[in-house]
Amino acid sequence: RTTHQAIAKNEGTLCLHHLEDITPSYVKTLAIWRERFNHNLEKVRQFGLDERFIRKWNYYKSYCEGAFKTHNISVAQAVFSKPNNTLIN
Repeated sequence: RTTHQAIAKNEGTLCLHHLEDITPSYVKTLAIWRERFNHNLEKVRQFGLDERFIRKWNYYKSYCEGAFKTHNISVAQAVFSKPNNTLIN
């Protein structure tokens, strides 16, 4: 569910405790996923995936990595809770 839906369901009573832009980490993550995928191409082929799929997957991962790296897209992590929640530091 979206942040807007969660806040609306709780009648606007959620408080933001932490917001972090994790885009730089995601750039690294995508590069690692692509590297591991290419390192395991024999296993990929055993699943019946052909060269066309492999090229598309590499293009997709590279495209996403570039988009995150240039901040055309981003990803963030947010922590919300109800007011007076003593369990969140």
